[in-house]
Amino acid sequence: MKGPDQELPPTIEAPKKKESKTRAPKKDKTGPKDLDAMLRELDNAATQASMSEKEIDEMVKQRQESLDELADLNVIESSRLSKVENYNPLKGLEPGDYDRLFQEGIISKDEMDQGKMMDVIISKYESINNLTEADKVNLLKTADLRSQFQKKIEIKIANAQEEMQARQNEVMVKVIEHYAKKAEVLEKTIADIEANPRLINVLYKTAEEEMKAFETKIEEQRKNIVEDAARCIQSLGTRHANAFKRIGELLGNEKISDELIGSLENTKHPNIFDEVRSRLIAAIIDNEGADQLKDPKEVVPWEVKTTSVNYRTAIEFLRSQMTEKMLKESADAGNEKAKKLLGSIKPILEGNEVIRRLVGSKKFDSPFWKAFETRSEFDKKGITKKRKEERERIAKQEADLKKKIQELIDKGGIKVNEVPVYGNVRGQRILTGHESGVVLIERCKTGKGNDYWKVTDTCGITDVSLVGKTSTLDMRSFPQWLAKAAKNRGNF
Repeated sequence: MKGPDQELPPTIEAPKKKESKTRAPKKDKTGPKDLDAMLRELDNAATQASMSEKEIDEMVKQRQESLDELADLNVIESSRLSKVENYNPLKGLEPGDYDRLFQEGIISKDEMDQGKMMDVIISKYESINNLTEADKVNLLKTADLRSQFQKKIEIKIANAQEEMQARQNEVMVKVIEHYAKKAEVLEKTIADIEANPRLINVLYKTAEEEMKAFETKIEEQRKNIVEDAARCIQSLGTRHANAFKRIGELLGNEKISDELIGSLENTKHPNIFDEVRSRLIAAIIDNEGADQLKDPKEVVPWEVKTTSVNYRTAIEFLRSQMTEKMLKESADAGNEKAKKLLGSIKPILEGNEVIRRLVGSKKFDSPFWKAFETRSEFDKKGITKKRKEERERIAKQEADLKKKIQELIDKGGIKVNEVPVYGNVRGQRILTGHESGVVLIERCKTGKGNDYWKVTDTCGITDVSLVGKTSTLDMRSFPQWLAKAAKNRGNF
């Protein structure tokens, strides 16, 4: 029997069945393994949440120890690799180093003995003054044998060095692998510790505290730098001022410090340091009383010892880039004292450079420092007194000469310049230089009443034979330089 929904006429559709609104329950896709992983994760989170402050502190400590160990590991690895790379017992090995070649196992004992024997044979032949033809042949034969022998050794050395390089490469790879494994373990330990969110919060808090402490420390350092710089500048500035004042007194030039400092950048007077140094040395060796430079401390500021500020330490401190950096940072932050100090450092450094150029190195006995020893020696031997007497004699001569020159000028003497001076060199009379002086010419009369000129006196002229010379009024008989000077002055 057919059912009610079967074999109906084609025009009639079978009624649709209503679907049930009740859905079947979803299947749980979480397998046993996934559940275990979730439970482990939840347990780990619970463990982290229940950790005590002490346990957190221990983890922080363990993390820092691991970081330190990792840093040390990198240093040790680099050191070991460097040692392996630089280890080369075959370095500088030559084919003729038979003993060393034998010790390194590159040649046998027989080969070592053979090489030495060839050296001995060649040495014997080379010690003979007159070799026979047969001896020459034997010498060349031995030399050829040694050349071939050493070429073979060169190949052995090259092979040994290649083997050594290969072994070095293998060891270096093993060293890298060894420390890479250690580093991996430490990095995992650090990563596991840092996975704890409570630990991260502690680390952030610690970092903030450390940063604040660091900033406070830097600010304190800046304040200390400013105070230290002020003390150094004040102390060195005073010592420099005293040194330059004394140099000015010795030279009779109050502005000498400005001239010397200006010459550091201006080359218009390149010899100024040599000139000043020479005058200081003269003040050490020859001068007396207030004009004598008796002690280096008078002009060398670093020889002045004080308990508060060491000169050398202070100058290096002011020259330091860190000092300049700290002062600039303080100045940028609004510290007016730091701004003034920045502008005071350059004059101090320039003053130091000037005095160093003048006095040179005490360690290497520069002329300035040597002069003090010379003065002491001269004083002991009485040379100082003799030098003084000689200077006084010369000074008297110069004064007398100056006096006589003035007397001749007052009498109508003629100033003459470029007076030629002649000397005898190898039997020949040649011009050696020029000089200046005064010549007194008087108008005289002959017995017949004729006028003529006569040189009655001179001063500063080497040629004493000039005195007494005469000439007609046109001065033809006088030297050309004298006639020219007289005519230029007039009244002749």
